[in-house]
Amino acid sequence: MSSRPGSNRVAIVLAAGASTRMKSETSKLLKEVLGRPVIHWAFDQAFWAAEKILMVVGHQREAVMKALDPLASQAELRFAVQAEPKGTGHAVQCALAEMDGLCSDDSDIFIMGGDCLLLHRESLEAFLRHHESQKASLSVMTNFLHDPGAYGRIIRGPQGEIEAIVELKDATPDQLGIREVNPGFYLVRFSVLKEALQNLDNRNKAGEFYLTDLVSYCRKKGLLISTFEIRPEEGLGINTQSELALVERLLRNRVNEWWMSQGVRMMDPATTWIDSDVQLAADVVLEPGVILRGKTQIRKNVRIGAYSVVENSEIQENSVVQAYSHISGARLGIQTKVGPFVRLRAGTILDKDVHIGNFVEVKKSHLHEGVKAGHLSYLGDAVIGKDSNIGAGTITCNYDGFSKHETKLGANVFVGSNSSLVAPLEVGEGAIIGAGSVVTKKVSPQAVVIERSEQREILQGAARMRERKMRTKKG
Repeated sequence: MSSRPGSNRVAIVLAAGASTRMKSETSKLLKEVLGRPVIHWAFDQAFWAAEKILMVVGHQREAVMKALDPLASQAELRFAVQAEPKGTGHAVQCALAEMDGLCSDDSDIFIMGGDCLLLHRESLEAFLRHHESQKASLSVMTNFLHDPGAYGRIIRGPQGEIEAIVELKDATPDQLGIREVNPGFYLVRFSVLKEALQNLDNRNKAGEFYLTDLVSYCRKKGLLISTFEIRPEEGLGINTQSELALVERLLRNRVNEWWMSQGVRMMDPATTWIDSDVQLAADVVLEPGVILRGKTQIRKNVRIGAYSVVENSEIQENSVVQAYSHISGARLGIQTKVGPFVRLRAGTILDKDVHIGNFVEVKKSHLHEGVKAGHLSYLGDAVIGKDSNIGAGTITCNYDGFSKHETKLGANVFVGSNSSLVAPLEVGEGAIIGAGSVVTKKVSPQAVVIERSEQREILQGAARMRERKMRTKKG
């Protein structure tokens, strides 16, 4: 890994909590925010500060560690285990056992919580610069909240210098009125951190070892402590389902604002959801209620209709997805038009100028250029040749109860309405299949296939049938 600023810095992420206030069996670190686990967002913030990251894990640690596998190659990543929840200071004590060889005594250690996702990169980089310019032994981020809630309060002296951080349970009524709080971001020299951790005690109302006691320790030692104020929202953490929803909403707003600055039009940003890995081009239009998930890629001049969901799919230039469509794992070519009320499932490939109309479902099928399927059809495990037309009510019968089978149609095939194509089946180029046919055998090129029973007409039969029904009902 190439060296960059902060290559001698280590980030410690505190990710061992039990998430009890979430009232969920799943750790809050594994909850998804815009398509990514919370712990991935925390990893990103830590990586902005340092190439070496030490995650302190505890609750559901195997699942949390596994969730980080996709990111492990980006940084030198280690784990420390906090087996018992004895406080944030104890968590960092657990981390020290895994610090060998990561840094020297004069290295800076960046410490943050695993559930704080809203810190802007610019704010973090300014914090790092501020710490260095001040030549501080310890730097602490702070912010001001209208409702400080459960956050630790920042205690300042007569000259405005920081003297201590008081946790909620230990705060006096006067201290509870302080609006400047501790969001949980620190930068501390490693030699200072080691010595301070050796002197921690748990003589407090929670019976825990507080990392916030770093401040009072450095104050007693006469070491320089600096503070750095961030915006109120940047320090918000996640402890409840309500806070999770708030954090996701704030991140969503940021993502949407960024895409609009890149030329994407959103008719209603408040109802538009875009996962963090989605890629959009300029002049994409997103109507209200659109949800874009996963690694979706949408090219220029594409319009996505209201309340459509697109996930892990690619949509090429000048295409239109009409309202209430659901597209997952599909690839749409140039100038395709689908919807409304379309479902495109995994493995679907639509070439240029394909038109898929309302209430059509396509699964693991390749529709070549110019194919049209306008209404009420199911196309599964199929290859459909150029300029073929699929009539309303057509289905490919791809499953025989044991295995899936493929249907192949050549170019310029016309399939009449309400036809059933029983796979495995091959229909030659230019063939015509009459409406209502059940096709089970190979069709030759340019052939006409009509498979129906002979129509019978019983004169006056309807009246006699109604009479019989009435007699039966009265009897």
